[in-house]
Amino acid sequence: MGFQLVSRPGSGYISVMLIFRQLMGALAAVVVLAACGQTRERTAPVTADLGGVEAGLARFIGKRLADARSQPSSGLMRGRLGMAYEANGFKDAAADSYAQAHALDEGDFRWPYFQAHVLAAQGDIEGALKSGAQAIALDPDYAPARLWVASWHLEAGEITEAEAEYELVLERAGTEVGLNAAHVGLARVSLRKGDADGAIQRLEMNLVGSAQPYVRGLLIRAYRQAGKPTDLTPPIETAPMTWPDPRRDELQLYLRGFSGHLVQAEALIEAGETLDAIDLLERMREERPDDRTVLNNLAVALLTADRAEEARRILEEARGEHDNFHLLHFNLGGIYESQGDVERAIEHFGRAIDLQPGLLAAHERRIALLMGQQRFRDALVAITAARNQGRVHPDVLFYAGVIKGTAGEWTAAAEHFREVLELNPEHRRAQLFLARTHAEAGQFAAAEAALARAASIGVAESQIRHARGRMNTLRDAGP
Repeated sequence: MGFQLVSRPGSGYISVMLIFRQLMGALAAVVVLAACGQTRERTAPVTADLGGVEAGLARFIGKRLADARSQPSSGLMRGRLGMAYEANGFKDAAADSYAQAHALDEGDFRWPYFQAHVLAAQGDIEGALKSGAQAIALDPDYAPARLWVASWHLEAGEITEAEAEYELVLERAGTEVGLNAAHVGLARVSLRKGDADGAIQRLEMNLVGSAQPYVRGLLIRAYRQAGKPTDLTPPIETAPMTWPDPRRDELQLYLRGFSGHLVQAEALIEAGETLDAIDLLERMREERPDDRTVLNNLAVALLTADRAEEARRILEEARGEHDNFHLLHFNLGGIYESQGDVERAIEHFGRAIDLQPGLLAAHERRIALLMGQQRFRDALVAITAARNQGRVHPDVLFYAGVIKGTAGEWTAAAEHFREVLELNPEHRRAQLFLARTHAEAGQFAAAEAALARAASIGVAESQIRHARGRMNTLRDAGP
C-alpha cells in the first residue's frame, strides 16, 4: 500500500496587516500539523493479526515492527518487516509492507520484486506483472526475475510478452540453469501456440537428458499433442519448473515457528528438493499429526518423489477428519488419474470443485478426463461451470468448440474457436478447426481465409492439405 506526502498549503496573497499576522500563523501551524498527522497515519507500518501464533514468532515480528516504527522513513526497515511477514505466511501484510518499502526507497530492487511474488501467489497476476516490471527496470540483468515475469505472462495468456522475456534470458543468462529454464519456457510457449513439434524439437535439442520430472512431463505432453507415440514414463507428480534465485533466498533468514517451517516445506517442494521436504514435513507431522496442510503437503512431496501409494494412503486416512478440504480431493484426483482410475479421479475433482468452485485447475482436469471418455454432454456442462468462475484456459474453450462441432452445431463451434483465438491468437489447432468448421458450414470463403492464416502461424502443411481436401469435397458436393 503506497503513500503520498501531503503538500504544505500555499501562502496565497499574504496580508501585511499586523492584525492578521498572528491569526494566519496559528492557522498555518494547525494545517501543517494536520498534514503531518495524515502523513504519519498513511505511512504507519502494517500490522497483522498475530493471535494464536507461537510466542517466538510473535516476538520476532514484534521486533521488526518496532524497528519500522522507530525509523519511519527507512525503506529497509519496512522491507524487512515485509520479509518477516512473507516468510511466515502473512501474505497480505507482506504485500502492503513491500509497497510501503518501495515508496520509501524506490531504488531497492528487492521490494517490488518480493511484492510481485506475493501478489502472484495470491492470484493477482496483473499486479505481479506490474511490480515485476518495476523490479526489472532497476536490475534488467537479473535473469530469475525475467523468468518469473515470463511465467506470469504465460499464466495471464500473454504469449507474445512471455516469449520476448524468455528470448531475453537466452541472450543474457550466464548459467546453464537459466538457459534450461528459458528453453522450457519457450517450449511451453510453443505448446500454447499449438506448435507441439516446435516444443518437441526445443526440448530434445536442449534438455533431452534432464532429470527433472517437469521436463519429462512437458515432453510427454508435447508428444501427445502432436499425436506421436513415446515410451517415456509419465511422472506421477511434477513440481513446477524452478531456478536458483539468490535474492529470494534471503527470506530463509526470517523463518520462525511452525508456520514458517510450513512455508519452508512448500518452497522445498517447489524447488524439487523433495527428500528435504519430506524429512521436514515428517517432523512437523510428529508435532501436529492432524494438521491438514501438513498432511496434504507431505502427500504432494511423496508424489513428487514417485511414492504415490504412500501419498494416497495419507490422503485417504485424512478424509475422516478433513473431507471438506478441497486440496485433499484435488490431489487424490491426480493420484487416481495417474493410476488409470478415471471414475474415481473425476469424482474427486468434482468434490474439490464443490468445496472450492474457483479452483480452475480442478475444472480443467475434470473436463479433460470427460473429453477423453467422450462424455461430451457432461464435459459441456463442466465447461459451463468452469466459465462461470472466470477466465479459463484456452484449451477448455477449444474442447467446447470440438463438442459443438461433433454435434454439427457449426455456428456455435466457430464461436468457441474464435474465443480461443482472442485469448491466444497463435493457437494453431483452434485456427485449423475454425477453417474446418467454416467449410462444414458451407462458408468456403471464410474457410479459405482461415486456412491461409493457419498456414501463416505455422500449422503443418499436411494438416492444411487435408483440410483443404475436405473443403473441396464439400464444395463439389454442393448444397
